[in-house]
Amino acid sequence: MTSYSLYQEKVDVWADKNVNDNFSAQRAQAMKLLQVESELQEIVQLVGVDSLSDGDRLILEVTRSIREDFLHQNSFHEVDTYTSLHKQYRMMGLILKFYKSAQDAIKQNVTINDIIKLSVLEKIGRAKYVEEGDIDAAYDSIEDEIDNELADLIKKRGAEEL
Repeated sequence: MTSYSLYQEKVDVWADKNVNDNFSAQRAQAMKLLQVESELQEIVQLVGVDSLSDGDRLILEVTRSIREDFLHQNSFHEVDTYTSLHKQYRMMGLILKFYKSAQDAIKQNVTINDIIKLSVLEKIGRAKYVEEGDIDAAYDSIEDEIDNELADLIKKRGAEEL
């Protein structure tokens, strides 16, 4: 995906300084995932989603979350009408944490079919409706759930292999 902003570099410097020093790296990672999704969609149209590896199917799930949970905004919802840069940073952090943790789980033979059934995905999807004052506590809790639910899947998978 190409950003057509003539100011992206300046915005990145400002955001890294004023929001979080990892803001631009996080944005770049999300953009890269969306680009990979675009390439994977061509394959899916030709041979179907079942032909993709679990890692590629994870990318499709994560980019769906980026598009639907992060980029889509409900202007009629009192909380979602306005989102601070801090909240945007934390929301994208949840999605990318899930991605990295799920990648690690897949490397330990957890299937994408088990991963997409996790209840924490729904909580990530509803995270944009958390009020500004509750962001850090709520998002920290969701991050813990990501760790716990994926650890449980890994443990369960390990027990099945014995």
